[in-house]
Amino acid sequence: MNDCDFDPKQVRLGLGLNQQEFWARIGVAQSSGSRYEHGRRMPFPVQEMLRIVHIEGIDLSRINRGDFDAVEYLKANQPESYQCLHQESVANPDATAGDVRGERQATPHADECPLNLYDESCPPDTQTKCRNWWRSLADKGSC
Repeated sequence: MNDCDFDPKQVRLGLGLNQQEFWARIGVAQSSGSRYEHGRRMPFPVQEMLRIVHIEGIDLSRINRGDFDAVEYLKANQPESYQCLHQESVANPDATAGDVRGERQATPHADECPLNLYDESCPPDTQTKCRNWWRSLADKGSC
């Protein structure tokens, strides 16, 4: 019996995927996935891949180690900035969807504020321009 917090079949059906599509995205054969859906114990690594890809909705082909390193660096060295960015991304989930798909374009103010729109060294008027630019893209559905 599965000891995970979710029913893989219900997750799959909720996403509208057939077994082949669903299980292939996490590197599991359809036949093994079928057994997991019918109660066979799912190994922890498979549970985690299912959670990350299908429940959290993370496209693994769009991320790499450097992305995690950048987040860890930001958390350790600019915790206030990290918290602010995190809160804004939670409050505006649609605005970050394009980031995952790699569709967000470079900011026109990148030379003025290359990394952190919340950094105090970034001029306030530039922070506002950058935020407004990102929001305008989100409003248009461009990001």
